[in-house]
Amino acid sequence: MALDKLLDFDPRFYGNFLEESCCSCPSSQFRAIKFTKVQCDFLDRRVKRLGNAGRVAVGVGSAALSLVPYVGIPLAVGAVAAQAPTWGKDLTHTALEVLYRGSLCGHEVHVTYEIMGPGELSKEFGRYTKTYPPIELTGINTTAYEDIENVFSDMWTNYNFVYKNCKRWTNDLIKRLR
Repeated sequence: MALDKLLDFDPRFYGNFLEESCCSCPSSQFRAIKFTKVQCDFLDRRVKRLGNAGRVAVGVGSAALSLVPYVGIPLAVGAVAAQAPTWGKDLTHTALEVLYRGSLCGHEVHVTYEIMGPGELSKEFGRYTKTYPPIELTGINTTAYEDIENVFSDMWTNYNFVYKNCKRWTNDLIKRLR
């Protein structure tokens, strides 16, 4: 595999996104029958392992900074604090998968809602097939397709990898739908 492909952020490729076709029912006839939070790889696993090892190395290096007189301790604390949001977490892409049923014909179709990067929201008919164990969600009362679309269209788009990432975006979407 070429180096440029190894470093691509491409959850659609690494999560094996399977497109699905929609029936001819109008969107007003779709009702959500299942909500699932899914996680998949967004880059090659070999690169991901290096990234996880790098996070550990930065943590060890941050501790070494504390030995530098005067400025070392504040630098070490800052470096460790910057990594804190990702400790104990694997580097994955997170999305909300909603299974809809058309009330006129009974056809079922998945729609995956996600943020792909700064300013790039996505809602596609289909689902990821190569995921980590999915989390089936309960307690979501918003089930009309159009209502979910309205919440989705009001979601934030100012993505950054550490604090406004796909995990936080998906959790925020779920919270707004409850």
